[in-house]
Amino acid sequence: MNASVNNIIQESDINYIETDKGNFQCSIAFSSIYNPKEFDFKKYPLINSTFLDGQLKPKKIFDEDKIRFMDFSVDQHQEIRFMYVLPFLKKCSFRVYFFGGEVMKNSDYEKR
Repeated sequence: MNASVNNIIQESDINYIETDKGNFQCSIAFSSIYNPKEFDFKKYPLINSTFLDGQLKPKKIFDEDKIRFMDFSVDQHQEIRFMYVLPFLKKCSFRVYFFGGEVMKNSDYEKR
C-alpha cells in the first residue's frame, strides 16, 4: 500500500495510524515522521541525513573494505556537515550526507 500518514496516536497497548487510505491499528508502530515543532533546537541541536541516489558508480575503483567515515571536508555553510561513503562493491557505494540546517535540493548534494 502507498499511503500518506496523517497522524499516529499512541496509547499504552495500541497505536492508531490515520492515513489518506484509511485508519489502522497495531500493537507496535515505528515512525520516522519528522516534525520540527516537537524539538527544541537550541537545547538539543539535531543533525539531518540524506541518502544520495542509492548508489554511485564512479570511474575510480573503491576498496570495498574501507569506508570514508565522518568526512568533514565538505563545505560547512555555517552548519555541521559531513558525509559517509560506504562501498559495497568495487565500483558502487552508498553516500550518506549529514547536515544541521535546511534540506537542500538534490542537485546541490551532487556538488559536494
